Amino acid sequence: MFQFRLHGHPTPYTRICLTSLHFGTLPASFDMDIQNFMSKFLLPMLFYHCLFPHHGYGKSHRDATHCNRVTALKGKFMSRFVLIATIAIFLFSCPAQGSENYDLVITNVGLFDGITDKGEVNVAIKADSIAKISTDHISGDSVIDGKGKYLIPGLINAHVHATKPEDLKSAIQSGIVVVLDLHQSSEKRAALLRSYRDSTDHASFYSSGFSATLPDGHPTQYGEIETISNSLTAGQWVQNRLNNGADFIKIIRETGGGPPDFQEIPTLEFNQIQEIIKSAEAHQKVSVAHTSTLEETMIIAELGVDGFTHLWMGTDSASDQQLKLLKELNIFVIPTAQTQLEIWRTKVDGAPQRIKEYAHQNLSTMELIKSELARIHEAEIPILAGNDPPNFGIGYGEDLLVELGIYSEAGLSNIEVLKTATGNPAKAFKLNSYGRIKENMPANLVLIDGNPLEDLEALKKIQYIWKNGKQVKLR
Repeated sequence: MFQFRLHGHPTPYTRICLTSLHFGTLPASFDMDIQNFMSKFLLPMLFYHCLFPHHGYGKSHRDATHCNRVTALKGKFMSRFVLIATIAIFLFSCPAQGSENYDLVITNVGLFDGITDKGEVNVAIKADSIAKISTDHISGDSVIDGKGKYLIPGLINAHVHATKPEDLKSAIQSGIVVVLDLHQSSEKRAALLRSYRDSTDHASFYSSGFSATLPDGHPTQYGEIETISNSLTAGQWVQNRLNNGADFIKIIRETGGGPPDFQEIPTLEFNQIQEIIKSAEAHQKVSVAHTSTLEETMIIAELGVDGFTHLWMGTDSASDQQLKLLKELNIFVIPTAQTQLEIWRTKVDGAPQRIKEYAHQNLSTMELIKSELARIHEAEIPILAGNDPPNFGIGYGEDLLVELGIYSEAGLSNIEVLKTATGNPAKAFKLNSYGRIKENMPANLVLIDGNPLEDLEALKKIQYIWKNGKQVKLR
């Protein structure tokens, strides 16, 4: 029992049954917030006693002289007025129970959370995290009207070769908050680029470091790297990569034999590849394989690799049984379809007849690539968007939309296309801070002026980007 006592007497107007009462919160026995309590009950009651201070007085008070009564009433009125004003200011400044102070609220915004379309919601950000997602009203220090706009996770490019911080700047300006680097010819450079993960102006960089290959094998032509040899086993090579900060392991199976010199090159044996995969798995690292042919893809898939970068080349089409097996093995595919497009556009068209003949006999046409993509998707094999910049002049930023456009042309719905650059790579590479929009996750977000679920071109209309809750300054 809690009682307000005015003039030393509890009255019917001041007796309040509460389980508890303390500043800034409302007792559970009241189904109203403190502001409603103040305005509907406490303040009217206090004003009543202020205006009628004689209420509840005994006869002796009424027998006092008129002058003394007036003087006493004036003093009591002023003291109570000051008391009431002080209480009102204090209590009205206290937050109601359950209220939360959010830094930013985006209201009435369409939400693609990396997996599904959540429709129109309100999203609150506090510090570096997504604090609340609700269809109910949310208040915040800053508010952005999201009507007619869509909020999506920051994009992930699952296959790049970044060489300088400016590459990471270019990526984030197009809403790409993460790049996965699938070979570095300098592990010191990889360490430098990783140091920009906390930078709001740069995409976060994750890298395999060196690719696993043999001396003189691909990609040693781009720079001297540590290779697997008689003096360095596959297991020792993996340990060296991890010691140098590798985030995952990339494996090369490439025999060459194509343009410009048509010479075969050394490549890893399958038993070596299996040892690499087992070593990566033992250290809980994702392994990704670069292959050229469908036959090699199927062999390496059964060795336990997690996924493949580059769609198999050539004129072969995967059988339904092969696709079913890839699904059962939980394989993912990074098609890098744009690289194939650029090979045909920049290397084959207008090339000498010998190269044209080789291309038509050994390379996948864009029509075949799109057909394979459609069948891979139908088989429920995860597709991860990656376009392999800077090869063939491909850029680190908006060029990723070319890759996404090819998936759309292959028949994927827009929501499935968006998953290839958000939820799919985040899950495949265990990037728990990226690719999704969920409460308590870091706020890595892109606000689009339009609806990319209806038109992928809307991805070019970026209004805001946030990395770990901080707004990226757009150029």
